Order: sequence, then C-alpha cells, then structure tokens
Amino acid sequence: MKYILLLAIFCMPAAAQVTTTYDKPKDLTIVESKWRVPKNASVTVSARCAFRGSVYKAGTSEAFFLIVGSQAIGWQFMENNGFTAKADGTRIDLGNANHQGQSDRLSRTNLVAEIMTWQPTRAQFQSIAGGRKVEVKVGKAEFQLDDKTLADLKAVLAGCTASPATQ
Repeated sequence: MKYILLLAIFCMPAAAQVTTTYDKPKDLTIVESKWRVPKNASVTVSARCAFRGSVYKAGTSEAFFLIVGSQAIGWQFMENNGFTAKADGTRIDLGNANHQGQSDRLSRTNLVAEIMTWQPTRAQFQSIAGGRKVEVKVGKAEFQLDDKTLADLKAVLAGCTASPATQ
C-alpha cells in the first residue's frame, strides 16, 4: 500500500509546478519541480537543478538532484533505496541514495520520516527528462512517469540550459 502511494505521485496529472528561485546572498539559483501525494500520505518527489548566479550562462557549473521524501509507519527505504530508470529502453542506474531518516520513538505510531537524494549527471537527467517512455524503480517501488511529469523535468533541464542570449 505504501508503495502504491509513491506510484501515485508520478501518475497524478497537473500536480507539479516548476519554480525558479534566486538566493542573492548565496548567489545561487534553484530550478525545481515538486510533487506531493494529497490527503492521507506525506510523500514528495522533487527534481532540482542548482547553479551559481542569477542567469544560467554557457560554461556555468550546475548540479542536478532527484529527491524523494516519505513519512510512513516504519522504515520504507532504509535498506533498499536504489534508483534505476529505463528511458526508451536505455537503463540509467543512479545507485543508492544519500539516505536520511528519523523515527518518532516516543509515539506508539512508529512514524518514520525519510529523505533520499540522488545526484545524476546532466546526461543522466537529460536521458530521463527526454524519454518518451520512462519507467522508474526506487527501492521496491516501480512506476512509469506520465507526460506532465516528463514535461516538468524538461522544464527543469531548460532552466539550467544557456539561452542564445546568454551564450
């Protein structure tokens, strides 16, 4: 049941939105798309690109991130938190996540909050975002990315691509 909720994130239409924020003191721009499962689950998926400066220019160094956050009864991803995608038949393996988790030991619910982060290369992110059919496996959960999700991933990638005016 808990894995079905993760599947719902990627199949929900129009739930995501791409935002661009600039932190002037840090001189850092983040382009992000985030999805949330509504109502009785608290699971989020975020795709991010971060770079120095307020405008992406040719030669700018960037970092891409895929982040899954989960709140559930018990540990869901502690031992099995690998990320593998298959984009148009090409396998993209991001390996195990940087996993952080915390359990509410004082309550009887055993509520656990987990955050998993992967840092794909530009080429890996581009392969996922550019796929027409993308199947993903995170831990034991398997799902296919819908058209809206793929469009949002393309928008994140576009936010970290130099336009002709900035090259």
